[in-house]
Amino acid sequence: MIDLAERALGAGYEEFQGIIGQGLALLEEERRRGGWGDVVVDGGLITLPDRGRLLCIGDLHGDLESLSLILERADVLGRLKTEPLYLIFLGDYGDRGRFSPEVYYVAFYLKLLHRERVFLLRGNHEGPHDVPFYPYDLPQSFRSRFGRVGESLLGQVRRAWNSLHHAAIVPGKYCILHGGVPTEAGSLAEVARAHEEHPRKPHLVEILWNDPREGIRGAHASARGIGKYFGKDLTERFLQMTGARTLIRGHEVCMGVKTNHENRILTVFSCREPYGIPEAAWLEVDLSARALDAGDLAASAHFI
Repeated sequence: MIDLAERALGAGYEEFQGIIGQGLALLEEERRRGGWGDVVVDGGLITLPDRGRLLCIGDLHGDLESLSLILERADVLGRLKTEPLYLIFLGDYGDRGRFSPEVYYVAFYLKLLHRERVFLLRGNHEGPHDVPFYPYDLPQSFRSRFGRVGESLLGQVRRAWNSLHHAAIVPGKYCILHGGVPTEAGSLAEVARAHEEHPRKPHLVEILWNDPREGIRGAHASARGIGKYFGKDLTERFLQMTGARTLIRGHEVCMGVKTNHENRILTVFSCREPYGIPEAAWLEVDLSARALDAGDLAASAHFI
């Protein structure tokens, strides 16, 4: 089996540049083609088939060790070759952790190995260039690793952000994204085209930045300074619009998983080191089985 962490740590400038460059070209081709095999891509929206298994990896923030443990314990490389397994990253690959460039390397390498099975969602740390966020330590990470030429590698990575998808749907079962529901979107078509409507409409920013909150109705200003808090009423409206039972997302620090809005939302968080927390999780779902609510999904999550 390939040790992807060791390969990422040992990759030189040219190899790293090749992986990111090929990954960007593949992401662009994916959108032009409208997907691969049984997976349909419409703009920034992925539609997965209701068969096989789905593995979701949440925020990583440069935590290469946690990513490596997940890939090893879930036997991702072996199963991608032999099973109908789909792997989705929920975004936030870098910043805060010690190995941000290496996490990007592994994610893009997996995409190149299994283009029809591996999909990379966009997080708020891969957001549009006119929406700032803090801390933003990717430049320092790439300079520390590659010196002055690290700036050009970072430029490649940042260009790739605009080709990352921002949502996925398993019809009738799950909607998957990084942050939260776009409070003003009225259709899946608006979700798919959120990147094209930015900044005229808030859909993309809210998909990447919003958070669920208990005990509120509607949408309220977020303490993050970007995006909104949204109540259960908006969750229910969004799920009804998309035809999904459960929303799966990342974005918030937690002890691996947490639920919101009477088990309509599951948060998956997959890094430990940047936040000093003892547990992180990943999620595996049988796509052919009936849709589970967030409580059942949380009970079946895997922890490191």
